[in-house]
Amino acid sequence: MSKFLITLIGVGLTVALVLFLLAVYQGIKEAAVVYIERSPAEVWVSQKNANNLLKVSSFLRADMQRELAATQDVREVSGILKVLSATTIRGSSITMVLIGFEPQSEMGIPRTIIAGTSRIHNGEIILDSAFSKRHKIQLGDKLRIRDTDFLVRGICDKTNATIAQFSFITLSDARDLIGVDGIVSFFLVGFNHGTPGQNAAVLGEKFPNVSVFAKPAFINNNIVELNTGLLPVVRTISIFGTIISAVVITLMMYGSVVEKRELYAIMKAIGASTWFLVGLVVKQALFASVGGALLGLCIALSVAPLLSKFVPEVALAFVYEDVLFVLAGSVLIGLVSAVAPLRSISRIYPAEAFRA
Repeated sequence: MSKFLITLIGVGLTVALVLFLLAVYQGIKEAAVVYIERSPAEVWVSQKNANNLLKVSSFLRADMQRELAATQDVREVSGILKVLSATTIRGSSITMVLIGFEPQSEMGIPRTIIAGTSRIHNGEIILDSAFSKRHKIQLGDKLRIRDTDFLVRGICDKTNATIAQFSFITLSDARDLIGVDGIVSFFLVGFNHGTPGQNAAVLGEKFPNVSVFAKPAFINNNIVELNTGLLPVVRTISIFGTIISAVVITLMMYGSVVEKRELYAIMKAIGASTWFLVGLVVKQALFASVGGALLGLCIALSVAPLLSKFVPEVALAFVYEDVLFVLAGSVLIGLVSAVAPLRSISRIYPAEAFRA
């Protein structure tokens, strides 16, 4: 019984690890695109060959905004400027990813504010919630970036892509930080009519020297960028965790058959068929795998709030489909792991029960 409990705990911890990794995977994907998804902009315009917000630099002339606004059916055009900068917090140098936006426009403002306001002015900043928790910064605090003090006026959620937490300042302040006026990284364009794809095609034809993306395509570009970096590592570790779980259950089943060989022989001697014994092994394997999966789910859901509190940079998003996938996978692993001992069961003879 003790060996079975150890196996159950081992499977539970492995399943919890897989669930955590899947939650990190989903959390990174979600946080990387929420800012883009919730913007009313239907089309994103960037420098030629700059196709995502996460990892590329893009610089466009600010006066191009008037040309874009003059295009038929364009409702609004707003520019944002992505800036990498550093701040010093309690003696440590911290790199920040800042998005400079036009506060008077609806296009670039962060729409996941959980405290404070998104209507900021020069000299004010909106921090990502994970960044503010990690560095214990609250509304009303001041943050010095380069030689400028910024008053924290807002806290936003779902802007933590793990590899970077986005914070927001005014477009004017962003330009002052890099010391260059008259540039933006992206133009966010809204239209009165038409689909994003159709409108992107119109702008692309009119402005061939820049890259133009419909919102769905731009979102996909960011996910593709993640899939070439951090996410494959997370997926690989998840696969190894699943394999380890399968090996643990298989070894348990095989060890159980070997340890109870004489008991199985007695059962055969009193009339139990080989298929009856096989059914017992399969039931044990399924109980271990399903029980371990449920235990792992409880562990993951219980520990997740603590992990988010102590390591806020880790973005977690438990998805219903992932939980079902893990539970179904556990059942499959249980069935597969029961195959290993079948040969040993078939070679057990009733006479073994009477060995001295």
